[in-house]
Formats: sequence, C-alpha cells, structure tokens
Amino acid sequence: VPISEPESVTAAFIRDNGERLRLTTERDDLLAKARAALERERKPEDQKKIESDDIRKRADKDHPKRIGELDSAIKSLEARIAFHEPKVEALSGGGQALRLLKGGEISRPGEEIAPGFIEAMHHSDWSRPEPRRTALARWITSPGHPLTARVIVNRVWQHHFGTGLVATPSDFGRNGQRPANQELLDWLARDFVRSGWSLKKLHRFILTSAAWRRASVFSPDADAKDPQNKLLWRSNRRRLEGEAIRDTILTVSGILNPEMGGPGVYAKLPAGINVEFPNNDKELSWGTGTEADDRRRSIYLFQRRTLTFPLLEVFDSAPMNQSCAARAQTTVAPQALALFNGAFTRQSAARFAERLHREAGSDPASQIARAFLIACSRPPSPSEAASTLGFLTTQTAVRGNDAKAALADFCHVLLNSSELVFPD
Repeated sequence: VPISEPESVTAAFIRDNGERLRLTTERDDLLAKARAALERERKPEDQKKIESDDIRKRADKDHPKRIGELDSAIKSLEARIAFHEPKVEALSGGGQALRLLKGGEISRPGEEIAPGFIEAMHHSDWSRPEPRRTALARWITSPGHPLTARVIVNRVWQHHFGTGLVATPSDFGRNGQRPANQELLDWLARDFVRSGWSLKKLHRFILTSAAWRRASVFSPDADAKDPQNKLLWRSNRRRLEGEAIRDTILTVSGILNPEMGGPGVYAKLPAGINVEFPNNDKELSWGTGTEADDRRRSIYLFQRRTLTFPLLEVFDSAPMNQSCAARAQTTVAPQALALFNGAFTRQSAARFAERLHREAGSDPASQIARAFLIACSRPPSPSEAASTLGFLTTQTAVRGNDAKAALADFCHVLLNSSELVFPD
C-alpha cells in the first residue's frame, strides 16, 4: 500500500482549524435559521423564551441528522486540534539579562547570571561561548567533545545488533560497561563526523558490513573462544519487539491500517482488563475506538503509565513511567499463551485465511505456497508442503468438513511460528 509523506504538525493544525471554522459556521447558520423560523411562528401573546433545545429540534426537523453530524465532526476536529496546538509558550529573554530569582519568584530578581556549561563536563581552560543555542550545539558537536558521536553511533549499532558496542547506552561513565571493541567504536565515531554526521550513511555502512550480514549458524570452535559473541563471529537471533510483532501479524493478515499521524487511538482491550478508576473521572476513562482504529500501527496505540497494551507488555514493551535506553528480552510462558490463545491472534488468523482465499483461490497447494511466501518470505520446503497438506486434510474432517475453518487453523499455526517473530 503506498504511504504518503507524513503531514507536518503545523499544516495539520491549520487544516483542521480551518475545517472546524467552516463546520462551526455551517452549524451556527442552521441554528440561526431555526431560531428565526421559531420566532416567525410565535404567537404575539406567547412570552415563553425560546430554549436552545427547541432550536436544535427545529433544526433537526428542517435538516435531518445534519446538526448531529456537524457536532460529531467538530468534536473530532477539536480533539485533533488540541493534540497539535502548542501546550507551552517558550519564554524569550528578548535581549534582557538573565537573573537569579530569589526564592524562585519572578518578582524578586537577583544578580545577573552569565550563560555557561556545567563545569564538571568541560576543561577549565575552555572559553565560554556566546549565549546562543547555536553555540551550545557547536560545543556539543565540537572535535573537543567526542562523546556525542560515540553515543549516537552506539545507539545505531544497538538498533541493528540488539546490543551496543557499549552495553550501557545511557551510561558512558565510570558506572557503565567498557566498550566491547573500543577501536571500532572510535573509528565509527570519527567516520560519522567526517561524513557530515549523516545517519543515512552510517546505517548503510553497518547494513552492508560483513558483521551484520553474518548468519546465526553456531560454531563450537568460535563459541569456545568467544561464548558471548562480543567479536560478532555470528549473528545473534533477535525476537521482534512487541509493537513489531503486532504490526507483522496485521500486515500478514492483510488488515493493517496504514493511516499516519493524528492523536493516539483507543484500541479494543482484551476481555477482563480493568479500566475503571476509583474517582470515575471521565477524562481518565478508557476511550472507545473504531474497528479501523484497532488495525492502526502500534505506535499510535494510546497507553497509560498504569495500563500498557497487554500484548505489547508481555513482549517486554518499554515501561511507561521511565526512560528506556535498552529493552529487556525475556522468554516467559505468557508470551506463547498470548499468541496462541489471544483473541487478537485468532481473529487475525481468520483474516489471513480470507486473504489466502482471495489471492490463491481454493486449491490447498496454492494456499500453502502463498501462506509461506507471505508469512515467511520464502516458499515451503517439500516436507513442509506435504505435512501442511496432511494437516489441512485431517483438520477439515475435524472441523466438520469446513475447509475454511481448517485453513484458519493453519494460519493460526503460522502466526505462532518462531520464524515469524524471530527474523533470521
């Protein structure tokens, strides 16, 4: 599905605000006409005040359902506008001197404060720059401050290999771990700076390297010398993150909603999840979403600090109440149970089966080949094709000669396969 470039926040704000103004004008015009009609129909002796409810009823009579449609559209736009509009105004010095505020009160300015950097983070012989953000950026990226490039390079390395050259990506200090390969980290950092701080070139360099393209084949001799694989003699098997697992299942099933941007959506939670709050505050209650919202990418799912989306939480999603430099990767029984017994996976398997019927017809062999190509990006081996064909035959009989139900069961097995969540 072609995906358009994401719309800028400013453009979205201007567009939505203009549309809200247009719809509000239309609604106010309809209500004004309804009020005028009621005024004309009033008897001279009738002194009763025309209530707003009477006006809306008359507008609904003259224009059925239109007022409700306008109210709903305006409310939706207002939610989007509130999401995009700035929440905090920046304070500008406007050329005025910055002063220490006594007791933190803006009405009690004290002595003037000159701009500068944290003393512990630079040498005492460094000169203080001008009080500009550009100067701060130049200092952070200056040749005399090499830590910045090392940290960025290490984060990119961690993204591709699962573990950074420094295993503590947010701590390069005394309490952090030493680099697994100091020379490589320094070389990558220097090359990153020489390339003009180009992340695209850094990604391309890593992804075309022999280290990244190695297979995960085990070698007893190499394992005896480097059991932790610090020298990258093989590729470490990595499971997809929870968000990627959910998005992959939606994509394989052919039901992923590629819509981009906008506020977070309230996807349907599994049965039994408690979303009630003691104070019954409507602002804190779990919202409702559409069927299309349930199929949005996981990055758009609304989550709370106290309520993480269950499927993502069981697959080690980032904690909602603290920063997360590197996610944990656990292997626990609830992960298998969530994929095998969860309603989301079962429903996605049924949609996957419908997709196979559309794209491969009713021939089981064609359905099997197409299923493996979609889910595993490869054709099935002869033994896989034969065993799957036998499974479909047996399962069709178990399902009361329902071939579609048997195909959905096979799709359910594929969505639970190790190959789907552990790309090799």
